[in-house]
Amino acid sequence: MIGTVLILLAVIFCALILFSMWMDSRRFVTVCYRIPCKYLKREFRFVMLSDLHNKQFGEKNCRLLDAIRQMEPEAVLIAGDMLTSEPVPFGNKKMDTERSVRPAMEFVSALAGEYTVYYGNGNHEYRLKTEPDSYLGDFEAYQSALEQKGVVFLENSYAELPETGLRIYGLD
Repeated sequence: MIGTVLILLAVIFCALILFSMWMDSRRFVTVCYRIPCKYLKREFRFVMLSDLHNKQFGEKNCRLLDAIRQMEPEAVLIAGDMLTSEPVPFGNKKMDTERSVRPAMEFVSALAGEYTVYYGNGNHEYRLKTEPDSYLGDFEAYQSALEQKGVVFLENSYAELPETGLRIYGLD
C-alpha cells in the first residue's frame, strides 16, 4: 500500500514538473531595467533578446513583436541563440536545412524592418558557422540575408553609438 502511494506521488510530481517546464517554454517574460550611468550623453532605450531557439509567440512571433513595439526601443540587441542548430541526422545534409533557421530569419528580418538590430552570436549560431557539415542550416546564407536587411553582426567586434556614448560588443 505505501509503495503504491509513493509511486503515485512520484508520478504526480514528475507530471507537475513536466507541465511546469512545458508552460515555462511557452511564455515570454519582459523585464525592464533602468541603469543610471553618468557617462551616457543621453538616455538610450533598447530591447535585448536572447535564447529564443526558434520559439514563436503567436504567428510569426506577432505577440513578441507587439511587446517590443510597446517598449519603443531605439535599437534591438540580440545576444545569440535566436535559432537552434540541429545535428544533421545520420549524416544526411539534404534534409530541410531551412527549418533550423527560418523562424529566426523571419523574426529578425521583421525586427530589422523597424529597428536597428545588433546581433551577437550565441553557441547555436557559432556551431552552424564553425561546423557547417554537422548541423542543419547555412549560417553564411542566414547572416548574409539578415545583413541585407540591415542587421549588424558583431563577431569579435563592436559598434559605436557616438550620440549616446555607448559601444556595443559582440564576442564569439
